[in-house]
Amino acid sequence: MKLQKNIKLTIILTLAGTIFTGYMSGTKFFSSTCPFNEPCSTFFGISTCYIGLALFLAMFIISVVAFFVRRKCLKLAIANTTIAGLGIILATHYTWLDLNQFLAGKGISYTLLLPICAYGLFFFIITFIVSWKWWSSCKPDKI
Repeated sequence: MKLQKNIKLTIILTLAGTIFTGYMSGTKFFSSTCPFNEPCSTFFGISTCYIGLALFLAMFIISVVAFFVRRKCLKLAIANTTIAGLGIILATHYTWLDLNQFLAGKGISYTLLLPICAYGLFFFIITFIVSWKWWSSCKPDKI
């Protein structure tokens, strides 16, 4: 029961992350500007909102598969936790860069009080915690 609760919660969190990053990616793709009048960070030339969308979508798909398949619990939980960990690393880096520009007085203001990457970081951290609980509730025989 605890296992299914953790998987359901992960589905909800990753769906919310997918919708949020999907909105941001769509805005960037169709208007060539970043939402909320913020500077767009890039990773090897790719907008970080696209990367966030890919990570959240991957975790969402993994979570849905885990909910319906109910096999390979441990492998899917490890995959989700690992992806969330990668998201934490990337979002922390870009939140730090954005905040440094703000603190250096470069005239940047944030519509939502914090850089958008900070909200992505929050979702990645919560998803990591829930995925870790999901991982710990998997029994080795359900691999």
